[in-house]
Amino acid sequence: MALLEDGKRYFAAATPTKVVDEDTWPLEERLELQSMSDSSRSEALRAAIKSLSVDIAGAARRLPLLAEADMKELRDSTRKMLAGVRFREYRHSGVYVHHDEDVVLGVDPPSHEEFRTTTPRRLGMGSMRRG
Repeated sequence: MALLEDGKRYFAAATPTKVVDEDTWPLEERLELQSMSDSSRSEALRAAIKSLSVDIAGAARRLPLLAEADMKELRDSTRKMLAGVRFREYRHSGVYVHHDEDVVLGVDPPSHEEFRTTTPRRLGMGSMRRG
């Protein structure tokens, strides 16, 4: 419960900031870290999430009905939470096969990345807007 409360306080203190980015036009509202203390709070929250995730994964591996797909979902969910703490969006894509009818032309390996363009609304924080 302490992690939940820490997370609520962290996100409640976030300040929406209007920014212009080379990838966005016009102005976009984005949550940004405002100070070094916010940055240290961010890293402490990320460390707590990582620790909890490791504990959950360790317990989950002992369950007989757990599939590898469940562990992958746990891993992806953890990465989404960690990206969210930095006000970013995490995206993962699986293997992509380029083909023309029945001929395989190439394969893109799985990948993942974080995007800076997350807005408060996309993080589910649309109600956090301030005057």
